[in-house]
Amino acid sequence: MHQTFYFVCACFALTACQYDDSEVSSDTTGSNTTPEYSQSNVIDDLPPDPGLEGKLTLEGIDSDNDGVRDDIQRYIAQQEYPSQEFEKAVTAVARSMQYEIVNSFDRNKIVSQVKVQPTPVACLVFYDIGNRAFVDLQRLKAQVFNTEERIRAKLRSDSYLGGMTISLPSLEVRQKYCSELTAESTFTY
Repeated sequence: MHQTFYFVCACFALTACQYDDSEVSSDTTGSNTTPEYSQSNVIDDLPPDPGLEGKLTLEGIDSDNDGVRDDIQRYIAQQEYPSQEFEKAVTAVARSMQYEIVNSFDRNKIVSQVKVQPTPVACLVFYDIGNRAFVDLQRLKAQVFNTEERIRAKLRSDSYLGGMTISLPSLEVRQKYCSELTAESTFTY
């Protein structure tokens, strides 16, 4: 049992961390073809870095109570995303992942989260420019699920969805949801 768990965790960690993104957003000459926008986040306006203290509990530290841990807010602010909508979608994905961690012992909350609305991941893909959503999603996972306890919580949350069929709603519904999601400064379930 323990060997299987460690194998699954090792595969998860390798999947989340091992990417060569040299082809993402590059043309054949190797020049960057993805237009970058000027990020609105400034490091000075963010919560302080929680350091190792932020890894001591399952929930981590979310000093402004926006549903995104402080270390993840700082991580997102330091990335260069192609648009503000894409950055907001990444933040919504992070918030969704944190929800899974914090509520990993409540099957009903996890299942209802999936059934109620399109996932923020759908918005990440919806606003994707340069086919970078997958790489950015894997990097975010590596940051969010950064302790053994958080990986266990993610696996527990995922186990509740086993056997379920989950499909994306129509493009029109996703477009409306993603527009509303990125128009809001914060998003809650």
